[in-house]
Amino acid sequence: MAIRFVTPETIRLPLSGEDYIVIKRRLSHGEREEMMGRLVPTLTPGEPMRVDAKEIRTGKVLAYLIGWSSPEPIDADTIKNLDPDSFDEIETAIDAHVAAGEKKVPAPASTSVPTFASVAP
Repeated sequence: MAIRFVTPETIRLPLSGEDYIVIKRRLSHGEREEMMGRLVPTLTPGEPMRVDAKEIRTGKVLAYLIGWSSPEPIDADTIKNLDPDSFDEIETAIDAHVAAGEKKVPAPASTSVPTFASVAP
């Protein structure tokens, strides 16, 4: 297996009207962990793990969304103040992108180990 890293890339997705969002093409492991970390609160020893279901959708949108046609900043408070239909449209666009693109992981160009020329003294 070749070691692969996520290349930071963005994609612009159209929404209704003249609106659009700019999202990360693919999350890295760390970004995915941060997204999951928003979902699971810090555990107290002896307590069962609980996931706050109302944060799942918001956490996913915050993990991917990096720009949009709105002049408002992108943060948790802004996302939570969106019109529900606007939020749903953004989430649907992200979900469609993830379903179509994230599952297509490019194969490494080569699995062979590069060779280097000897350096003569």
